[in-house]
Amino acid sequence: MRPIIHVAIAGAVASVLCSSAVAATRITSGMASFSSDQQDPVQLSLESFDRALGSLQSVIVECFDSGRVAIKADNDDPYHAGRAQVRMIRSWMASGPDVTAFADETILSRHSVTLAKDNGDGRVFDASRPDGHNFGILSYSHHLVGPFHPLPLSLYETVGPGSVIFTVTPLLMINDLSFVGPAPQSYQLELQEPVLRVKVKVKYVYHLPEPSSLFLLIGGLPVLLRRRQALR
Repeated sequence: MRPIIHVAIAGAVASVLCSSAVAATRITSGMASFSSDQQDPVQLSLESFDRALGSLQSVIVECFDSGRVAIKADNDDPYHAGRAQVRMIRSWMASGPDVTAFADETILSRHSVTLAKDNGDGRVFDASRPDGHNFGILSYSHHLVGPFHPLPLSLYETVGPGSVIFTVTPLLMINDLSFVGPAPQSYQLELQEPVLRVKVKVKYVYHLPEPSSLFLLIGGLPVLLRRRQALR
């Protein structure tokens, strides 16, 4: 009977430990912001998973990007009009442990506007009609790239508090006009607040033991031990 008692105790421990695993999540994120593709890459230092918290089960990485610009235009060509809409291009890359994210966004304004030939203001910027136009703000937001499931999980784990590094690089930022048909030979643009923002989010899914179940196990062990003694 002794082997049976040993097996029973071991089985009880394994059963409680497995059933007491409580799923938990932890999220860390960082954001990089750019006004030009000539800017240097930005390094984001995100919180790693501390092994003291529990047993890491999975890592989920998601990237989100957004962009905006406000544009005014003035046609300086005295001979040619043009019909135009605003074009915004945002291209970027983010890299981290076993993750490489890339996006190339081209956003066009919904409506095109006719810019008449120059009305005599020449090189003096004037966005008033008929040869100019204030196109307002063109923007997009919360575009998702991912999710990614990097492996091995140890790339994101540390003993004690630590960090994982993601590098965000602006590849291309264009803010201009896209013409329907022939374009004027000369025109001016005024840009306000051109921006690209890239957010990197890391989600840790992990298990931690449930204290109440462990206490029940510890309290029940003496009973099993007494039964073992009685069967001797």
